[in-house]
Amino acid sequence: MTTLITPTRTRTTAPPRQRTAAPSRPASRPAAPATVRPISTPPATTVQRPSADAPRAPFVLLVLALAAAGLVAMVLLNTAINENAFRLHDLDKRQKALDATEQRLERDVAELEAPGSLLAAAKRLGLVPAGQQAYIELPSGKVLGVATPAKAPAAVVAKPPAKAPAPVVATPSKAAVPGTRR
Repeated sequence: MTTLITPTRTRTTAPPRQRTAAPSRPASRPAAPATVRPISTPPATTVQRPSADAPRAPFVLLVLALAAAGLVAMVLLNTAINENAFRLHDLDKRQKALDATEQRLERDVAELEAPGSLLAAAKRLGLVPAGQQAYIELPSGKVLGVATPAKAPAAVVAKPPAKAPAPVVATPSKAAVPGTRR
């Protein structure tokens, strides 16, 4: 596409201004009429503009590539966030289960440490309460108190079972049962 540039300006000159500072003196020359003088014009030149389609294509492709890269980055980031959210949910569930197990085990230990539970467990194992205790003073080796052995309770002996009577066995009778046919 070619464009022709031709400037066409004309300049006009205005009459010179008169000074107002000294009104007592008359102006030395009379005002000249305004004259029109044409300005010299340079010769007409042809300017070719570069094609507007050529530089737009790489720019459009760059913008589209940046938009696509941004979209892919957002999808990947959103996927990673959601994956971590699922992992966090699973870990929270696991932590709650472990907390419940810990509380149950602490409760079981507290029950087993109770004096009544310890006494019952000792009796099941055949242990008896200790007798009088004695202590040894370490620097001198002197024995304080008189130790007495623990006394075992009388042994419980199970009685043999008494002779049981013979079991009763039912024998079929030959009497007619109502509602049956012979």
